[in-house]
Amino acid sequence: MREGIHNPGLPSGWYPRSMEKIRSFLGELDRGDAIPHGCACIVPHAGWTFSGRTAARAIASLEACDVIVLVGGHLGPGEKLHCLPFRAYNTPAGFIETDGKLVSLIDSRFDLHYSGGVDNTTEVQLPLIAFYHPDTPVVVLRAPPSGLASELGQMLAEYEKEKSVKIGVIGSTDLTHYGPGYGFTPRGPVGEAYAWIREVNDHRFIQAAMKGDVQQLLRLGLAERSACSPGAAAAAVSFAFSSGCSRSQLLEYTTSYDMMPSENLVGYAAVLYSPA
Repeated sequence: MREGIHNPGLPSGWYPRSMEKIRSFLGELDRGDAIPHGCACIVPHAGWTFSGRTAARAIASLEACDVIVLVGGHLGPGEKLHCLPFRAYNTPAGFIETDGKLVSLIDSRFDLHYSGGVDNTTEVQLPLIAFYHPDTPVVVLRAPPSGLASELGQMLAEYEKEKSVKIGVIGSTDLTHYGPGYGFTPRGPVGEAYAWIREVNDHRFIQAAMKGDVQQLLRLGLAERSACSPGAAAAAVSFAFSSGCSRSQLLEYTTSYDMMPSENLVGYAAVLYSPA
C-alpha cells in the first residue's frame, strides 16, 4: 500500500471544494434531520448538482461505526477487486485515514489490484464521509459485477462478527444511463422512454437490491443496463443481509432529467439497510 495522500482528482464542479460550500450545499441535511440507523447503503455517484443530496441522505443515515468500506465500480465482470492504495484522503471536509489492517486482510483473501487513478464512483463520496463521519477510517475499493462482490460483502460481515467491530458499507452506483450519449435507446427518445426507465428498468434493479437478491441485481445491471456499477451495490447488499441488516428503505429516487431535461438521462437512488 502506498504511503501517500490522495488529493482530489476530479475537475472542479463535481462537488464543492470548501467546508463552507459543502455546508451551504447540503443545507438542512447537516442539521440532524437524518436519524442514523443504517449499517449499509447504496448511493449515486454523479456530480453533486445532480445526486449529491441523494447520496448525502443515505451516508448521513449510517450509524457511527469503526470503519467505513466504500465500494465503487466501473469494472468488468472478469476483473479483480480494486483498492485505492493511499494511507489517507484529503477532502474539502477534512482528512480520512485508511484502515490498513483491514486492507491487508481483504488483500490476503482476494489478491487486490491496487489502482490509484481518478475514479468518480468513490471520490464524490469521500467528502460526504468526512463530513458526516469525521475521524472514521475508510477502506476504498471497487468491485466488479461478479461473485467477488458478494464474497466481499460476506467476508466483511464475518469480520465484523469475529472482531466485534462495527462496519458501515457504502455501495456507489448510478442507475440506467439512457440516451444517444450512452448508446442506449431501446424505447426511443428519452421523452417516450421516461416512464419505462423509472417504473421498469430502474424499479426492477431497486427492488432486487431491497429484497437482497444479489444474483438478480447483478443480472439486471449487466443484461438490462440498469446500473453502471452493479458490483458496488452487490457488495453493500451482500454485507447488509449477511450481517442481519435486512430492513431496506428507499430514501430517494430521482433522475438527471428531473433536474435538467436533455436527450440523455441517468437514474439515481439512495437505499438504506438497517437491522431487521
